[in-house]
Amino acid sequence: MKMQKSILFVYTHWQSFVREDYDILSDGFKVLKLHFRLEKGLFSFIYHQFSGIFSILHHILKVEVIYIWFCDYHAFWAVLLAKIFNKKTVIVVGGFDAVKIPSIEYGLFMKNNLRTHLVQFAYRHCDKIIAVDESLIHGKNTYAGADSITGVAHFVKGISGKSQVIPTGYDAEKWKVFTKKNQVLTVALIKDEKVFARKGIDLFLATAQQLPHIEFYLVGLQDMNLIPDEFKELQNLRIFPILNQEELIELYAESKVYVQFSVSEGLPNVLCEAMMSACIPVGTTANGIPHAIGDCGFILHQKDINQAVKLVESALKSPTEMGTNARQRIQKLFPKQKRKKLLFELINKL
Repeated sequence: MKMQKSILFVYTHWQSFVREDYDILSDGFKVLKLHFRLEKGLFSFIYHQFSGIFSILHHILKVEVIYIWFCDYHAFWAVLLAKIFNKKTVIVVGGFDAVKIPSIEYGLFMKNNLRTHLVQFAYRHCDKIIAVDESLIHGKNTYAGADSITGVAHFVKGISGKSQVIPTGYDAEKWKVFTKKNQVLTVALIKDEKVFARKGIDLFLATAQQLPHIEFYLVGLQDMNLIPDEFKELQNLRIFPILNQEELIELYAESKVYVQFSVSEGLPNVLCEAMMSACIPVGTTANGIPHAIGDCGFILHQKDINQAVKLVESALKSPTEMGTNARQRIQKLFPKQKRKKLLFELINKL
């Protein structure tokens, strides 16, 4: 009988899509979980770097594969130690670790510094690179500006042969569809000004201002001070700092239109979840957004409030069958079983 491979699962943030991968891999392999914390303060940063290194060393002899979500300092140490101990490594690209977007000062490759070189080392010396969308390997993001650069291959040469696109997967049973209300929704974990800008929340608020007769829902805002004064008194805007999953499933299920005005993304989890809930999507041309939407929604090609309002109005006036088509598209392109199958094949071949 063939023995199960053991995996060290290294992550920095326990987001829903990271947890999904952990659950998927745990279904076929022995998985050890390791939270490698990246802190900003100098002493805290140094302490957690050493703590993370020692944790990897503590587990590395027990595993065959190190599976790393996002590429940053933690990925460098994991790949370096894996090379020393002859272990295989897989890096999953998240988005920030694959772009340079000067218009919003976003992306790990914004500066040419030690951090950048460590990340390039990790990409260059790992065994496999997984991206949820092709744009994170070889991409172009015209929505973000002419000087934006998207895709790991632009920053690290010679990685195409070990790169593979494995989209995130979604379970049709989990996401519900209720009678739709004429309301517009966007969801993001908005903790600071940079996330606010990257997620296009300013354009979402401006659109709500132009459509006062329509209810707009913003979920995930962590700080009300991020809302510009001109939008704070909008009577048609409902803001939630966070919702539990059951509440979010219900809000997706009853909302007719979902908006993703992001400047940069991979394959947005929340967009796909909304489409699985039969929301009609309106999104930008950034990265995997148009790939997810296809012909089942509306695409904004440049940041323009008048065009944004027109597209949201068009979505609101569209028949609910468009939302049904959006659900069917995600079911067809991104089923959870597809990601599971491809991840199992990749791990077993290492």
